[in-house]
Amino acid sequence: MQDRAVATISANPTTISSDHPCLQISERRANNYEVLFDFGAYKELQNLKPFLEPEEYQRKREQLDARTKNNLLTTLMERFNVQVSQVRYEMVNGKLKSPDHDDPMEDVIVRGQQYRLRNGNPIDRPREVAEVINFQKRQEALKRGAKTNVYISPRGADGTDYIHHFFGTDEVQADGSILTSIYTLKIPHHELLEAIQKLNRNYAKPQPGEPFDAFVIRNSIADVPIEKVLSVLHQDESSMPLSEFGVKVEIPTRELRDFYIKRAAEGATEQELSAIRKSMLKLADLSTGKDTFTLDNANALADIQTLTRAHGVQAIIALLATQQLRNVPTNCGIQESTTSAWSVGEFGFYRDGSGTLQIICKTCGFSYMRTSAILEQGCRLCSGKDGIAC
Repeated sequence: MQDRAVATISANPTTISSDHPCLQISERRANNYEVLFDFGAYKELQNLKPFLEPEEYQRKREQLDARTKNNLLTTLMERFNVQVSQVRYEMVNGKLKSPDHDDPMEDVIVRGQQYRLRNGNPIDRPREVAEVINFQKRQEALKRGAKTNVYISPRGADGTDYIHHFFGTDEVQADGSILTSIYTLKIPHHELLEAIQKLNRNYAKPQPGEPFDAFVIRNSIADVPIEKVLSVLHQDESSMPLSEFGVKVEIPTRELRDFYIKRAAEGATEQELSAIRKSMLKLADLSTGKDTFTLDNANALADIQTLTRAHGVQAIIALLATQQLRNVPTNCGIQESTTSAWSVGEFGFYRDGSGTLQIICKTCGFSYMRTSAILEQGCRLCSGKDGIAC
């Protein structure tokens, strides 16, 4: 597959002035996952509700709830360096799709790359284009009959928004679905190429001037036995096993995560969602004994459990949201409102304050993605106005 940059779409848009009320959200250009995006996503779904059949609204709501739940879990996994996370895809009409999304995953990644081209960190643009190429290569390999893929995502250069160092595998399952697993990676940059060549002796060489992270991301490898992959790209032994994460983090924070989704759907402010999220992180630290601002984590956790039984989840938030949170070494310093990105695809789900990026024309039924922070004067197909609104 020929390597290429992904172009953006333009079509007679109207530029919004910087003081336009619809830009209240998009004034902040986010380089990482933020509470802001959950706030915007639920708001936009609510705005779409009058135009959707009840069954379609419920389906989209369930998808959004599932994505938000996954984002919260990913935040916790990052905080505790969890050993592995997994997602399952189906091949539908030649495209990998997750049951949590309407769009093929390739479209989501391309959309994220386009978003970052306009709003992201210039130093990361080569690797973000490489991510698009990587996913397309892996998808094509699976379509041709490959049973496995392996891809590597090194930490970015100084100043990057991508600080994670990991590798991933795709495995075709007996039922035809594809299981993608992500593992933390311990091999340092200067030893990576030698390790990769153990998986493929004919591995490509970097193009002149190509950043190392973009080069490695761009070149996935097909049909290498998973056992060999794991033996060469050994997992980070310092990471928390998934079984331990389930007991110490996932179960204790479940009620707060459910409450976060409930309040987001009910129209909670960004500030309230931030308070719930911070309380979730604080509780997870106490549950794992890692809260450096509390002398006796176990005793504090027992008190919180008693408080919850007596007064409910809102009492936990009132107690924990104002307390200091330990510093986790991520791109953002103290992990309160954001978490560093793993993939450019994370930005493919986002909305801006001008409304949903997805345009659904009610005159002709045409659906497309508009340019971020730009209002449409009318449908690009029929010029109709119905459904084209801020």
